[in-house]
Amino acid sequence: MALAAIAVFISEASVGAQDSSNGRDVYAENCAACHGADATGKSAKGDALKVKPADLTLLARRNGGVFSPSAVYAMIDRRKALSVHPNSEMPIWGCRRAPPGGGRTQASKQKSFDSFFDLSCDAEAVIQKRIRDVVEYLKLLQKQ
Repeated sequence: MALAAIAVFISEASVGAQDSSNGRDVYAENCAACHGADATGKSAKGDALKVKPADLTLLARRNGGVFSPSAVYAMIDRRKALSVHPNSEMPIWGCRRAPPGGGRTQASKQKSFDSFFDLSCDAEAVIQKRIRDVVEYLKLLQKQ
């Protein structure tokens, strides 16, 4: 019985480590240009934006010491917030535009819901996993 419990714990820890590794990679590809490699909101591209990117290492501190995965997920996803913040410079996740010359895809900056119609979109399960992985990674970066 004890061995089964240990096996489950190790399995869950491995999944968590894999998610944070995936999250780190997704963050580096899609978020670091604006929020900075260290997630503090400092980058050359971020400095040029009208609204400065948030320091993502302080999300828990600004929320009374509690990291809220659901709130962070909603901020990243933004698909439901289009009508609330239509002019945000943060890209919308899920639909991606291939970069010039092909290669890996990148999240694309969108200005309206209509712009979704000319993009190829990943399956919903893929989009949700990508966002959850970034949320798990950001949870690890929180400063006390």
